[in-house]
Amino acid sequence: MKCNVRRGERLEYFTIGYNALEGVTSIVAGLIARSVSLVGFGLDSLIEVTSGAALLWRLHHDLDLSRREQVERAALRTVGACFIALALYILYESGSMADPPRSPKTEVFSAS
Repeated sequence: MKCNVRRGERLEYFTIGYNALEGVTSIVAGLIARSVSLVGFGLDSLIEVTSGAALLWRLHHDLDLSRREQVERAALRTVGACFIALALYILYESGSMADPPRSPKTEVFSAS
């Protein structure tokens, strides 16, 4: 059991590193390109980093049966808060980028 937990921890360290690089790259590129989608993708990657860190924290306490449930609940709350933050960001950006409705131009033609 302990060997599997350590193996999971090493895999999670790799995942966190990869997703952090992906997230920072996407956010910088999205800000330069003014792309909400790209920034949203980068934020999603940072949510994966946060999720990975929460999982890593949970794995550190996996062998301690007395704290396992408490750590699991805290990790789930952390991940949930990150998803709510991402949804609020996308909602804000979508609303601020929407063009206000325009009234159609009317032209008067006269037949002479």
